[in-house]
Amino acid sequence: MTGYDIFKRVCSLLGYADFSENPNGSATVSFWHILNQILSDLKLPEAETLSSVIEANQKQKEAIIYGSASLFAGSLNDITLANTFTQLYNAKWNG
Repeated sequence: MTGYDIFKRVCSLLGYADFSENPNGSATVSFWHILNQILSDLKLPEAETLSSVIEANQKQKEAIIYGSASLFAGSLNDITLANTFTQLYNAKWNG
C-alpha cells in the first residue's frame, strides 16, 4: 500500500471525491504531512513521498487510514467527520 493508496481511500471514506480524482499540490502535501504524523504515532517509518510503500500489518493499516482521515477532515474544518474518524482511530489503535 502506498501513500497515494491511503490518500484515495481516505478521500473515499470522507466523501471527498474531488481530492482523489483531481489531487492538487496543497492537498497532497498537506496529506503527506498528516500521513507522516500518523506513521510516527504508530512508530512506523515515515514516508519519503506519497509514492512510498507503507509496510504495516492489517491493524496498523486500518489505524493509518482512520487516523489520516481524522486529521485530513480536521485540516479542512470538517469537525463532525474529524471527530468520527478520531473515535475510529482510537478504537483501532487502542483496541
